[in-house]
Amino acid sequence: MNTLDRFRTTPGIIIILLLYLATLIVSDFLIGVIGDSPFNINVLIKLICFAFLSFIIYPRVLSKKKTRGPFQDYLNVIGLNTKISPGKIFIVFITCYLLFAGSQLLGSWLYHSSNGIPFRIVFGNHSFLASNSIISGIFEEIVFRGLILTLILRQHSKLKSILISSGIFAAIHLLNLLNPDAESLFVGSQIIWAFSLGAMYAVLFIETKSLWPIILIHYFINALVNVWFPGLDKMTMDLLPYGVLSFGIVPAVLTIFLTQYSRTVVKKA
Repeated sequence: MNTLDRFRTTPGIIIILLLYLATLIVSDFLIGVIGDSPFNINVLIKLICFAFLSFIIYPRVLSKKKTRGPFQDYLNVIGLNTKISPGKIFIVFITCYLLFAGSQLLGSWLYHSSNGIPFRIVFGNHSFLASNSIISGIFEEIVFRGLILTLILRQHSKLKSILISSGIFAAIHLLNLLNPDAESLFVGSQIIWAFSLGAMYAVLFIETKSLWPIILIHYFINALVNVWFPGLDKMTMDLLPYGVLSFGIVPAVLTIFLTQYSRTVVKKA
């Protein structure tokens, strides 16, 4: 029995999500117990909690046998063991990310120019060490592409699997409404971004059968968005179309098109 064969699609997704949500709650509780601590300590706590979930709990829950073999199978299934060379991983990552950076820069420039606001790039606005970059970049991909998308693909077509997994990924962002500091307009934008990016990540995962380029793309998108598009986290109605289009829909569609075009060219060669 291989990883993910233990459960049917819907029960498996429910178990994966419940464990994911439980880990969110536990990590936030531990951070609250520690109290005021350096920001990197908070990130470390979340990193440990989600690493434990991803590499200890999920393999044991989703695999019937508890030997080394099923764990290696687990890594294969979620795309962390991959036959793709580091060079190809880098090419996929840098090509896709440059599309995003260019789209965000263009959207930011258009927004600032049309509103008479000086346009500038602020490199100090990066969030390389933030939880939103590290935890989301790594563990959201393991959960939503490596596990949930793979589980859905065993029962549905590629297109249906992409749409379902993207919808789940978008819906989970509704949890941000529980944050008293969250603006509903920004959360609404996140849901649109999450669906668009979720579809893009799903296509890349299906085509490359590897999580590594997707993890890198996800991490750098989150870490550098406020460099290329300062103020996007403070969503307003006049900013909404620029932010939604340039951060989510446009680059995601371009990446999906490029991925499918590249595959067609390779097949014809």
